[in-house]
Amino acid sequence: MQRKFKVTMLLILTTAVFAAVSAVNAHAAAQIQVFRTSGNSVMASFHSLDASGCVITDASVFASDGTILTSPGADLFSFRALGYATSQFDQCRQLLLLTGLGLTGAVNFQIAKDLTSATLSGTIPMDEFVSGTTIQISVNVTWVGNGTTVHQVATSHERVPGFVEDSHGNGDMQDGGAAGVITDGTQNFAPGASVSAELEQNSSGTISVQAGR
Repeated sequence: MQRKFKVTMLLILTTAVFAAVSAVNAHAAAQIQVFRTSGNSVMASFHSLDASGCVITDASVFASDGTILTSPGADLFSFRALGYATSQFDQCRQLLLLTGLGLTGAVNFQIAKDLTSATLSGTIPMDEFVSGTTIQISVNVTWVGNGTTVHQVATSHERVPGFVEDSHGNGDMQDGGAAGVITDGTQNFAPGASVSAELEQNSSGTISVQAGR
């Protein structure tokens, strides 16, 4: 299956290059760039209300890993990332208590090939904008897919004078649920089940050709 996909992607990219080069000035030196990605990802969103009925907490977490290939140069490198965003709002006092963002590559991320489960753990430094400080957030979340895989294919074509770009994406996705602990050491920003969650496997390729001057 994977080998068939790689062959199909190569044929698509080769065809895109041929079409793009033909579209520019045949006498001008064209600059061709290839960008390919392949990997897995998960995301989950949480929404909760505290016991007082005043403080609303929204939190979102995502993780991804995979490889990126760029050409010319045929540079191949791996990536792994954990991202987190949260906010707390006191609706009784109409006061924003906390809001922040964080991103790190130090993450333990595992996902099943059939997208039925995933686990994520790590510590992420979050920039908190109300206090102007950095907070260390510990993440330990588990995903469970619903077992129904949706296959997605997307293509795009952009053409302007002297430039052509073709892109193709191919992937599988499952909705599901997530639960766990996301904490700063004093409170859990994800005290209940997620309000939305996804598990994904994706591959994409982009060819861009720019005519020489």
